[in-house]
Amino acid sequence: IHVKFAKDRNKATLVAAIQRGIEFFAERHMDSTYAIMDNEFATAGYSKFLRERGLHLQLVPPHSHRRNMAERAIRTWKGHFISTLCATDIRFPFSLCNRLGAQAEMTLNMVRTSRSNPRISAWTQLHGAYDFLVYPIATAGMRVAIHEKPENRESWRPHAVEGFYLGPARDHYRAYNVWLPGTNSVRVSDSLVWYPEQLTMPGVAPSDLFTAAIKDFS
Repeated sequence: IHVKFAKDRNKATLVAAIQRGIEFFAERHMDSTYAIMDNEFATAGYSKFLRERGLHLQLVPPHSHRRNMAERAIRTWKGHFISTLCATDIRFPFSLCNRLGAQAEMTLNMVRTSRSNPRISAWTQLHGAYDFLVYPIATAGMRVAIHEKPENRESWRPHAVEGFYLGPARDHYRAYNVWLPGTNSVRVSDSLVWYPEQLTMPGVAPSDLFTAAIKDFS
């Protein structure tokens, strides 16, 4: 399942999104041979665009969207993305939800099997095995604090700035993309403090701490 966000339903916008989707799979040596769509998109002129690119067009029966495999994929994606949004920090701006799409697509395809090879995930089929040690991930939309390096801050400025985690920075080693409300921009950082709101971060249980303290006194 590959997702492209569109700002509206204008023909030019959707055609550009379809073109980016075709190029995405072509770059990974999975060229499309045919396209399935309903009558709404076919009558809007998208059929001509697809045929010009050598794709065989197949229309589903009228008012029978379930015959289109993409409709089931859309349903799966929507459910996963809604779960992603529900796990964000309560202060996370909803206007930034599209910036969570990359990690949501990644995590969804990691738990889905490939249709051509059910022994591997859909993500592995397209991108290869994911290395969590090189590109660690966390809950999307979590509130974090970025460590400000000494050379980037004034003497009496705070040593950290708050933001929201968007996903791993795949062009860097063990780094993260973070949205900073103060500057309305995305910054890449490798030093974060996590402030989870919807879940408990892994750590030592209180009972284990109590047991360790008793052993220290014994």
